[in-house]
Formats: sequence, C-alpha cells, structure tokens
Amino acid sequence: MEIIDIILILFLGFGLIRGLMKGFIRELAALAALILGLYGAVYFSHFAYTFIEEQFNLSPAYCQWLAYAATFLLIAVGILFVGKLLTKFASALALGLLNRVLGGIFGLLKVAFILSAIIYFFNQAVLPNEKILFDAKQSVLYPKIKMLAPAILPDLATWVIDAD
Repeated sequence: MEIIDIILILFLGFGLIRGLMKGFIRELAALAALILGLYGAVYFSHFAYTFIEEQFNLSPAYCQWLAYAATFLLIAVGILFVGKLLTKFASALALGLLNRVLGGIFGLLKVAFILSAIIYFFNQAVLPNEKILFDAKQSVLYPKIKMLAPAILPDLATWVIDAD
C-alpha cells in the first residue's frame, strides 16, 4: 500500500464517518443546498439586489456581492432546515438507522467523486512528477478513484478544454 492509498483512505473514511453521523437526508440536503444555492444566487439575486439598493446607500458592486451572498444563504439555510426536519421525521418513523447507513454510503461516494474530480483536474493542469506517477501506478485505490468522475461526467474533458 502506497502513501497515496493511505491519504485516499483517510479522506474516504472522513466521508463515511461524516455521512454516518449526518445521515442520508442531511447529506443530500447539504449537496442540494450548495447546488441550488449557487444556481439561485446566479439567477435570482437581482431581487435581493433591488432590495439592498433601495434600503442601503452602497455602491453597485457591494450591492451585487451582498445580493449574491444573501440569496445563496437564504436558499441554502432553507434547504438545510428542511433536511433537518426530514431527518427528525425519518427518525420518528424508525428509519434513523437506514438514514445513517445510506448517509455513510452517500458520504463515501461524494468524497470519492470529489477526489476523482480533483485528481482529474490536477492531471490535466499539472504535469505530475515521476515520483507521483510511480506511486499512482503502484496504488490500489488511485486508478479506481481516478476514473470515477470521468465515468459519471463523460463531458468533463470537454468542459476543461472549453475553459481554456
């Protein structure tokens, strides 16, 4: 087992334990809060911008940043609150254990996907040195995790190329 495997196991273990502690519903709500919060901030912050501009005497740049932040936080906190309520409801229905087990699996997969995306972008942006390449070839987990993000998002390569 290489040092890279140990590092990957630590991250995956963190995702598993965090998922077990939070449960599937809260893990899913956190992911949804991030995605929908960002989406909402981009497409709906103009409502907050108008309010902030009318109420406070700030420059347009500050109003825009505050509008993005306020919209993101409002959406994210709302989704996290709903996730917490649904978790309590699931526990009341004696689904707490199932929620936690599924949360552990989801947390593990979420971290594996994030690691895979980081590895993919690192390999595209930075030419790895010989030591890293040798460790990666000897690794047990690295090849499996490396292929996860491109398998789930096959257009990942075109997104990276289009960004250049």
